[in-house]
Amino acid sequence: DLNYAKTDVGRIYDALGDPAVGAEEINVLTKSKATPEAILQAVRDLVGDLSTEDHGVLFFAGHGLQDAEGRFYFATPETDLDDLENSALPWKDIAEALATSKARITVLLDACHSGAADGRAFATNDDAVAGLSSIPANVTILSASKGRELSVESAALGGGAFSAGIARVIVSERSKYDMNGNGVLERSEFFSGLKTEMELMPDVSQTPWMTNTRLVGDYALF
Repeated sequence: DLNYAKTDVGRIYDALGDPAVGAEEINVLTKSKATPEAILQAVRDLVGDLSTEDHGVLFFAGHGLQDAEGRFYFATPETDLDDLENSALPWKDIAEALATSKARITVLLDACHSGAADGRAFATNDDAVAGLSSIPANVTILSASKGRELSVESAALGGGAFSAGIARVIVSERSKYDMNGNGVLERSEFFSGLKTEMELMPDVSQTPWMTNTRLVGDYALF
């Protein structure tokens, strides 16, 4: 159970749809609509619609799971911990879909939450990132927390710290972090801003981190 996953999705939806960011099309899957099949098809549809010059964004909020063989899955409302293979979304399927894209893809990953701290099957954000970091595609992966850190969510933040920080950087505090004043947040500007915003949050001790495949130097994100 998560208290704020749907709220986090709504916050990212609003941020991406803000005129400052200007996402052209946003697809949201929550609760009963977020089946493994529906999520995977949505990723495939996104990748299939993007041209080489486009930029697609995926935001995942929920629990990450790991089976006895160390394979990573993303939990959905119908997931059975005793039958991950047939009830959860295999991360390798997401990776395979992204590998077909020639566009730039940014993955915002918030899969390790405090509600799962004592669950043996629950995995870290690092486990998910490991499944994406070798994809032969132009992928940027931004993780909500590092290692065994938990992703904080609270009423005081109105949801998760990760989504709150992202929304502030790309919308409400955008001009502050657009250091070169070109109207676009480059990779370095965005990541620096996110770390700063999350460090300022009370009772938040998680460290966001970013990695990428095949992309070099600084490049526009939002």
